[in-house]
Amino acid sequence: SLRLRSKNLPTINPSNRITELANIGTIALMELSKSIGDKPIKGARIYDALDKDPRISNKNIPDYFKSSEFKGKTFNPSELEDLADKYNKESPIITYPPDTYKPEFDVIQRQDLNHNPEGGKFAGGNVIDTFQSEIIAEAGPTNRVPAFAINKDVMRPHYDERALGHVRYTEMEPIDVTDQSAIRETYPELEYRDLDTDFAQGLENFEDIINYENYFLVDEIQSDLISRGFYEFESIPFTKEIVKNALEKKYLTDKEYKERQRTGLAPVNKPNENSRKMV
Repeated sequence: SLRLRSKNLPTINPSNRITELANIGTIALMELSKSIGDKPIKGARIYDALDKDPRISNKNIPDYFKSSEFKGKTFNPSELEDLADKYNKESPIITYPPDTYKPEFDVIQRQDLNHNPEGGKFAGGNVIDTFQSEIIAEAGPTNRVPAFAINKDVMRPHYDERALGHVRYTEMEPIDVTDQSAIRETYPELEYRDLDTDFAQGLENFEDIINYENYFLVDEIQSDLISRGFYEFESIPFTKEIVKNALEKKYLTDKEYKERQRTGLAPVNKPNENSRKMV
């Protein structure tokens, strides 16, 4: 049985509203409108600005803006707002629906040892609740069909063809991982384990990271698009610094990461104090 929580810590509330990502193309068009003042502009120049914008992938520019018809037209500055609206309507819409809970989340691919004695490897707190967060991609604001075609010959979609990916996570209340009696009381499966030799390795920074606050334990991160080979990627070295950077929401460029590899443990920026902690 699970140990009852002895502390009355505030729980972490997941999002309860849909968040829609801003369309960078529409933002770029409005920025261009301000930069040209009262002068008319050729469609070819508009397309060139979109194509060269480092925030925009050429694949995501709607076909109309790539067409000869569009490139040959001349537009007044007042028309760019309508073009931005057209760009938005012909682009995929990316949203984060509210985080959800379902009873089956209590047993699917859990990382906590108590909830998954066969495969769980984590023993660092009391389970509070488990949630799922999704990223949804639809064809457009008025066309709510999947924005991307999933290769069903390779593998069936998990549950929603609109999903770019999802993460299931568990809110945890921390325990004192330096106290073996607290660990054994919380995790009966560890009663006869030698915690000094085969369990406590790598926990040196755990309490500094968690800081005795509730935190999120990630149970699964999955994307049908990535699993079907849409992206080629290399494994991320599992080092203490990489983990701490992820927990503190520090995103390294390739150049920064290679420099840190070369020099060892380099100084890091101050963490985002408002960020959620995840492990």
